[in-house]
Amino acid sequence: MAKQRLLIDIVANDKTKKALTGLQAGLARVRQSVFNLKTAFIGLGAGVIKGFVDAGIQIEALEVQLKALFGSAKEGQKALEAVTKFAATTPFELQNIQQGITALATVRKQAEASGVSFEELLKITGNTATLLGNDFALASLQVQRSFSAGISSAELFRERGIKAMAGFKEGVSINTKESIKGLAKAFGTGGEFGQLMDELALTLFGTISNLKDAFFIFQVEVSKGFFKALKDNLGDLK
Repeated sequence: MAKQRLLIDIVANDKTKKALTGLQAGLARVRQSVFNLKTAFIGLGAGVIKGFVDAGIQIEALEVQLKALFGSAKEGQKALEAVTKFAATTPFELQNIQQGITALATVRKQAEASGVSFEELLKITGNTATLLGNDFALASLQVQRSFSAGISSAELFRERGIKAMAGFKEGVSINTKESIKGLAKAFGTGGEFGQLMDELALTLFGTISNLKDAFFIFQVEVSKGFFKALKDNLGDLK
């Protein structure tokens, strides 16, 4: 009887030790999982905050850039509103548009002298960009050349057929005023190729771009709520 009880105790103790060992291992895994989850949430939070901060920094940099290019804070703000609206409603990301703004700003006055507003200038550039690999910045440089020295100086417009689409023939001298009017008539509002951006917006490329811009604008609006306080605090720290 004593031997049987001893055997039972040994088996019970052995099973208890195994159970405790398994429980400890399980608790260790739970602790590690909780730690990993906490780390993930911290990382996610940091990433989200960084996204808002980066958006705020980018839009402030663009605001300063446009103020300098357009000569005053008022005109710069109007241009900023036009650019952000254009980005939100077209298949081009704001960052790519920003890369081409300087080129367009330098020919803004020539465009206005021919009856082409800044908003229309953005549209003409966007429609031609669809024929240049959807690169707004690249199209901006070609528009700048066309509006400042004539479309014949825009080599990519000739190579990609944009010059011909605007109604110009090779070997014919074309001045800047004619270049502006020809591009506006073909790629501006009501032009034969004035809907290329709208068609591109319906593609997967355009849909993804619009979603990115919509989220970016959301980040900018949210960042306005804490950006001033953040800058004040950083200033105090400095």
